[in-house]
Amino acid sequence: MEFKKALDKLVKGPVFSDWYNDNKEFFLANLFVDESELQFGYCRKEDSKIVSFIVKEDNIEKFEDEVFKRPEAKTIKLNIECVDVGIDRAMGLVEAEKEKSYAIEDVTKKIIILHNSDKGPIWNITLITKSFNMINIKIDAKKGNILSSGKRSLLQLGKESK
Repeated sequence: MEFKKALDKLVKGPVFSDWYNDNKEFFLANLFVDESELQFGYCRKEDSKIVSFIVKEDNIEKFEDEVFKRPEAKTIKLNIECVDVGIDRAMGLVEAEKEKSYAIEDVTKKIIILHNSDKGPIWNITLITKSFNMINIKIDAKKGNILSSGKRSLLQLGKESK
């Protein structure tokens, strides 16, 4: 399902509208894309709570969690109307960059997030590989250009936190 259509389905449905009537201070903060579902995350500035809605073809689910971010990071409202680059185009750019710069890597998992930054909306896409590497590619969701691309070992992440 295309993400703008999924968001429209969400906001017009009873699960969201019943919740939003009592929670108008929440704003759309991110979109998480999994293979068969889209997850829209809503949060508010006052606390670290996020309410997520999983939109599937046949239903919508809601759950609450803590926001996963650095303490100094600010959560910025995501304006979907400013997003001109869809999931398919973003993934095409990621695939081209992967083949150009990381062709030897065999991808086992994709983590796809759309969120806002101080530079505007970005696709933040992480590819996990069989060799325990993490390839992160950030794409400007308005213009469609690659903002950054890098690779790190997942095994090094544990050493960095000690």
